[in-house]
Amino acid sequence: MIQLQLLQKIGVLAISVLLGYAYYFFMSEEKKQFKWKNGNLLVSQLMNFIICLWISKVLIHVRTFFHDPLAVLAYPSDAKAFYMANGLMLMYILWLSGRKKWQTMSFMPVFVPAFFGCFFYI
Repeated sequence: MIQLQLLQKIGVLAISVLLGYAYYFFMSEEKKQFKWKNGNLLVSQLMNFIICLWISKVLIHVRTFFHDPLAVLAYPSDAKAFYMANGLMLMYILWLSGRKKWQTMSFMPVFVPAFFGCFFYI
């Protein structure tokens, strides 16, 4: 029962991100190729956040990770892991910006609708 509720929440969150991206895709006046590029960048950054979340869970529970690695990764994360993952993402984005491989302003038009889509749908 609890797992079904969790899956429903995750499904609603995923649908809200997709609806936010669809809003950007259909309402933006940019070229189609640029829209797809930004969509790929959004998915890439979401996957990077999940990887950062896993890394932060491992860093927080180092002792448990060495005894039972699946126990650390299988259970849901807490607020500490979430905030540490946000910090890791910020450091990664700053590192990319320093190497001139990240243009923040080109990512914002796709990130903002997807981000607000999550808030309005939940």
